[in-house]
Amino acid sequence: MISRAIVFSLHVAVWWLPLLFAFLGARVVDVKAAGVYDPCVDDDTVNFKKSFTIGLAYFPNGTVDDWGDLNPCDDEHRTKLKDKGVAISSFRVNVDEMALLRTPRQDEDGLMKSQSATLLSVVAYARGVRSIPRVIRVKNAYPRREQDFEGKYGRVSSLSLLTRFDEGKLEDLQWENVGCGACSSDQCLHVGINATDSRNADYSCMLQNDRDCESSFTPDCVSNATCPIPDGSKAALQCQTSILMAFSGTDGKSRVLNTGSSLGDLAKHSVSDAFAEAEL
Repeated sequence: MISRAIVFSLHVAVWWLPLLFAFLGARVVDVKAAGVYDPCVDDDTVNFKKSFTIGLAYFPNGTVDDWGDLNPCDDEHRTKLKDKGVAISSFRVNVDEMALLRTPRQDEDGLMKSQSATLLSVVAYARGVRSIPRVIRVKNAYPRREQDFEGKYGRVSSLSLLTRFDEGKLEDLQWENVGCGACSSDQCLHVGINATDSRNADYSCMLQNDRDCESSFTPDCVSNATCPIPDGSKAALQCQTSILMAFSGTDGKSRVLNTGSSLGDLAKHSVSDAFAEAEL
């Protein structure tokens, strides 16, 4: 069973309604003051079926190298991330249940637009642990597109994330990419290195040449019903990044966490399709 993560904004908790938090003044304080809803809080070991908070941090115009060792859970680093326009989204999930994490396309688009960004990257983080970065959007205007991405541009529709625990303590957040077996070479984007596991692929399938996404969901095309991609459709889910998350290792009572063993097989299928089915 794949569950939908509960997403917490500064004010309310609802199904699939995350709010991007810029690293700005009071908003950062509010996030830190949110107790168990703050991904950085590490107050106890996790246990089977109990709640766990995971964060995603989005870096407009931030390459893999730009991230360096910057960690949203470090106070000094948070100030630097604030200055770089990084924004976060927080999710509440159940331990050892697969979860689908997704930030609204409108928020991703808005973040890109507010920073005049031509590239977007993301890290997962929780309890002081941070994943390596992943590139999820490259625009045609990105100045190093030829050198860094073989001239390709588009949006990565899905990623897979494995959380590793040892006796209930978070040890690692590891991307479990399965490569580009499900798409052609011209739809295969280099999304970043795999520093923690050489078996994983450095590439993910993307929605190639995302002009349909760029021209859809505007007020004019919505009012005239002329959008290339209807809002709320299965195809619309490919215009944003969906992350399939699972668990491995042991919980605080030494029980084995099993969902990670199925992650590779599920990741070979369309995460967007899984989202559509979960929404039904």
